[in-house]
Amino acid sequence: MGFTIKVSKTRNASARELSRRTADLLDEVEDEGVGVVIVRFGRPSALLVPLERKERSSLRRVIIEEGEAQEPDDPFEMPVLCEVDRRLLLEMAERAPDPYSPEDWTGPITAFCSAFTRLEFERLAEKDRGGRWLTAHGERVAAALRREG
Repeated sequence: MGFTIKVSKTRNASARELSRRTADLLDEVEDEGVGVVIVRFGRPSALLVPLERKERSSLRRVIIEEGEAQEPDDPFEMPVLCEVDRRLLLEMAERAPDPYSPEDWTGPITAFCSAFTRLEFERLAEKDRGGRWLTAHGERVAAALRREG
């Protein structure tokens, strides 16, 4: 689950070049498969790499091909969720990698708002301009719920 990074070669670019030529650098990364190391104050600061989308991946996480993403060090604890929270969590997991929208909810909108707020409070989901997403912990909980049946 996630993205695979495949880079044919890498090159350096200054932060100034990034600010002035962002679109050109992105074209180079996407079209030629070049990884660009952004150098700021003489030190590597960021990395632009092409992403190859894998099936059912989260837009929020990247897995680098040389090594799998490591599970968080914190022990997994299954939160206590009511039926509406479980339903929303599983629906969000099914929709991944696409964001979840209130328009996708088939029940009363007040139930959706309450359930999403509870999931946010438990750090299982988050919202940004792109939509509503499960966090890494939320994905782990959804996987555990699916295993339970």
